[in-house]
Amino acid sequence: MAALLAPKIGLDAGLVETWVRRVYGATPIDEKIVATQQNVADMFYRAKLIRKAVTVKDNVWRDQDALTAR
Repeated sequence: MAALLAPKIGLDAGLVETWVRRVYGATPIDEKIVATQQNVADMFYRAKLIRKAVTVKDNVWRDQDALTAR
């Protein structure tokens, strides 16, 4: 699947393979997830798929009640 998608969207097949294999679902957002999403945002920006750089940590909603309950 990644080998077919990668050339069409202009991204490395290894990167696309990571997306294809990913398991999706609801999970609390932690620093590891923010860092992973920042890497993706940075790659999109460098590939000119988005016009402006994004700082993911500035755009993460955090439920303060849930954070203090941990």
